[in-house]
Amino acid sequence: MATYDAFISYSHAKDKHIATALQSAIQTLGKPWYQRRALRVFRDDASLSATPQLWPSIEQALSESRYLILLASPEAAASPWVARELLYWLDHKRVETLLIAMTDGELVWNDDANDFSWTEATPLPAVLAGRMATEPRWVDLRRHRSSAARDDSSFIDLAAEFAATIRGIPKDDLLSQEVRQQRRVLRLAWTAVGSLLVLASLAGHQWKLMTAAERTAAQQKQVVEEQREEVTGKDYALSRLNTLIGELNELLTLEKKGRFSAEEEVATLRSSLMATETERDRYRGLYQRAGPGAADAQRRVTELSGQLDAEKRTTARALAQNEVLTQQIAALRRQLSTSQAAIEAAEKKELEAQQRIEDLGQRLNAALDQRVRELQSNAKRSSKQ
Repeated sequence: MATYDAFISYSHAKDKHIATALQSAIQTLGKPWYQRRALRVFRDDASLSATPQLWPSIEQALSESRYLILLASPEAAASPWVARELLYWLDHKRVETLLIAMTDGELVWNDDANDFSWTEATPLPAVLAGRMATEPRWVDLRRHRSSAARDDSSFIDLAAEFAATIRGIPKDDLLSQEVRQQRRVLRLAWTAVGSLLVLASLAGHQWKLMTAAERTAAQQKQVVEEQREEVTGKDYALSRLNTLIGELNELLTLEKKGRFSAEEEVATLRSSLMATETERDRYRGLYQRAGPGAADAQRRVTELSGQLDAEKRTTARALAQNEVLTQQIAALRRQLSTSQAAIEAAEKKELEAQQRIEDLGQRLNAALDQRVRELQSNAKRSSKQ
């Protein structure tokens, strides 16, 4: 089985450009979009004159090729390597498999001699003289020698002559197949562009969704942080309030102790007052009954009356202090009741804030979970499309 469909023999001096373009055109004309090439064409890109050791590989490529395409030109006619390749081909292959592409010079077929009219302008190596019984197939590529291009329709039309012969199909069928393949490639290209646009749109939509989800998460996180800060502030206020209540309790205890001391002092004063009044009444009775000792009794009565008045004033002051202490205790009790109510309200608000934080956390987790499922679902649909 042949490794190559064709072998291009040419002169590297001036035909390297057109040889490269012709190889590309023959290999790709009518190829399916999923294949690299439709035909495999050998073209030596090295300078054989500089490396004659390459001839064994050239000989092997010739033996493994089905067709030989000769780029006929005065330079090829003078090239010993082109002549060597042609001689090998004529000795080992059928002459009908030789195809000629003229890039320069003049080719004229002499029917009487069944050979080309050999002149100085004939662009063929001398080894071809007398070797062809009928006029071979040849194509004029002279005007494309220096400007051959894959997008040149006239060049492609000429290259199709060789590709159609090698593939064994009519040139029109090959060109129609090329047009169909180009249209198919164009449709595939537009389909790919459309798919890319859809994917880009989906990616943009998913990016927007992710951005919105991240923004929502950030906002909810900020709300949670604010709630935490509020709870922290309330904890601090509650701690301060508890400290104040402790201080109030200590003051209340001290006030109670002061009140008890005042009550004891009042009781003592009252007892002393009663004793003084009793002694005063006794001396008054003695004064009324006594004669000579009346002056002393009167003096004693006067002293006791003064002492009694002093004790009354002391008792009045103690009672007044006791009343003030009673009012202070009542005020402390009211303040303590207010503080306890404030503590209960703060604790209630703290519980509500913690509940709101938990609710926000649950909603945030649910929203993020839902968004992840949506993104995964969109990604699966995109991969299926």
